[in-house]
Amino acid sequence: ESGDMRAATDAFRRSVRADPRYTQGIAFLTLAHYWHRAYDSAAVWADSAVAVDPNYILGWANVGFVAIERGDYARGRAAFDAARRLSTNVEVVNAEAGIALAEARAGRTTEARALLRQAEAAAGPYRNGLHTDVWLAQVHAALGDATQAMDWLRRYEPPFIIIDFGT
Repeated sequence: ESGDMRAATDAFRRSVRADPRYTQGIAFLTLAHYWHRAYDSAAVWADSAVAVDPNYILGWANVGFVAIERGDYARGRAAFDAARRLSTNVEVVNAEAGIALAEARAGRTTEARALLRQAEAAAGPYRNGLHTDVWLAQVHAALGDATQAMDWLRRYEPPFIIIDFGT
């Protein structure tokens, strides 16, 4: 369904109807709602993903992102803390970036910058990781540093392509 967000969302809905415990389908339904800024619906799907599998890292990350967008920074941080405890390797870096994002969006910039430095230092072995680059860029953007955000986005190869989700 590449490039067709509506068809992709419909496909994930069908997959979850066929198997209500299909965590990836549930997680991607979370993301579909998140990308459309339908945060209340996204929260329901994110909570469902972790209810189905409390060890699902993407489920916890989704809970974190949705909570941050809803202004519940403590819940966002707690969700990324859960993801970090479940993670290894690059997923630890991604979860740390999520924690830094929660702190940045909450206005705790000193803490956010310290966490961001820690995540960036740990990201070294995972160069050119799509999620890592985006998540670290997102923290820089939340801290008002557009130049550093764009630098992180430029690290990813192939370059990012902008997709119109029909918002």
